Amino acid sequence: MPTTLGELRGNVMRLLMKTASYPGFYQPETVQDAIQEAMDFIAAEMFLANEGWQTKIKYITTEAGQLCVPIPEGCAMIQQVRYKFATYYQPMVYDDGSNATQYSNDSGVRQWAYQYRIVDNQLYFNPPMAEGGTDYLQLEYMGYPKRLQSDSDFMESHFDPSMQHFIKYKAASILGASLEKPFRPWAREEDLWFKKMQDIVVKRNLQATQIKEF
Repeated sequence: MPTTLGELRGNVMRLLMKTASYPGFYQPETVQDAIQEAMDFIAAEMFLANEGWQTKIKYITTEAGQLCVPIPEGCAMIQQVRYKFATYYQPMVYDDGSNATQYSNDSGVRQWAYQYRIVDNQLYFNPPMAEGGTDYLQLEYMGYPKRLQSDSDFMESHFDPSMQHFIKYKAASILGASLEKPFRPWAREEDLWFKKMQDIVVKRNLQATQIKEF
């Protein structure tokens, strides 16, 4: 069963020897911020490991002749941009191309599923897109976890028990540091669970990998 924000908050408060009735300086919003920071910390580890963690797919509607498309909010790292061609999505090539000839939108020059670059937080196409339509772009990307708003909100299910233990210790450390309390009796446990969490993140997929012969 996935864990809720309320359960995580209770775990952190008990570690700090506080309760909801007697929170001391640790207000609910402060504890929530620390938990979210710990989750984002794990998500950053997931981005670097890849393995499908935090990977999402979004479809974007475009128009013919379109020069750029805003990158959706919450997109931290782009894995692949694909352009609809008939009944399938063709991967596009990332090419900075900033020193290459740049075509104006009224030049009449258009491109099919070929290349893009990133300019001002937008997918930039030069030449502009030849075609457009509903869901013409498929964007595969990694994004940070949703922000937990209320105690009944569930954490995403792939945050397993090892990650939840690390979140508990990490959040407690963040809260302690905010009050200038450097002594952390749980420091060893935090370090151990960090290592276990890292091991699981980088070994999500245990399928055998075929080695090609040269």
